[in-house]
Amino acid sequence: KPPEELLLSLSVIWTIGYALSFSALIIAAVILLAFRHLHCTRNYIHLNLFASFILRALSVFIKDSVLKWMYSTATHGHQWDGLISYQESLSCRLVFVMMQYCVAANYYWLLVEGAYLHTLLVLSGFSEQRIFRLYLCVGWGVPVLFVVPWGIVKYLYED
Repeated sequence: KPPEELLLSLSVIWTIGYALSFSALIIAAVILLAFRHLHCTRNYIHLNLFASFILRALSVFIKDSVLKWMYSTATHGHQWDGLISYQESLSCRLVFVMMQYCVAANYYWLLVEGAYLHTLLVLSGFSEQRIFRLYLCVGWGVPVLFVVPWGIVKYLYED
């Protein structure tokens, strides 16, 4: 098969995979939110992990649609030399920064899951409410510390 066909097949496969994952995560989040007796710190951490994966899937869908739109615009007008205008370049870069943030948030929420389990096993008299706030800062805040400088450097120094 030509490389274009293989790339198209691969694109369809990963889109289906992300769509199935997105759907399952939405269903799981709705179930956890719908049943009051399931509300606890552990499940709030799970919900944030689910949210990070949902945002990752959304950012992949947005990235794919932006890239397809930019490619179709360039091929339609035969404008390969000026493929990306400044505005299109900025929107494309923002989409990629968002995608990298979501990937980092996935890893940090997995770290939070492990830290919470460790805390349950090792510490006995800790405030779950206070530690959950710390976990929120780690899961959503720490990725910002890495992705924002990366995005700024990428914007300033990449072609």
